[in-house]
Amino acid sequence: MLICDRDRKWSRAALAFLHQDRVRIIQTPFLAPNCNAYAERFVRSIKEECLARVILLGERHLRCTIAEFVTHYHSERNHQGIGNELDSAA
Repeated sequence: MLICDRDRKWSRAALAFLHQDRVRIIQTPFLAPNCNAYAERFVRSIKEECLARVILLGERHLRCTIAEFVTHYHSERNHQGIGNELDSAA
């Protein structure tokens, strides 16, 4: 599944290619710039905190690295909450 905005970079050819590989494409609604904000924040986090610091040695290594980061992201990493205070329950 791929959630994407309606930017022109997603050409018909690109979407057809993804569709051909059985990727389900979900486009965000028109005029909804914040619709994808949580996903964009996660992508930024994984790029800056994980992938920019690792030399990947293949697809299997990439998948293991991402799985480990997702576990860290959801269970160990501090998230800021209401009032910009860290959640101590995590």
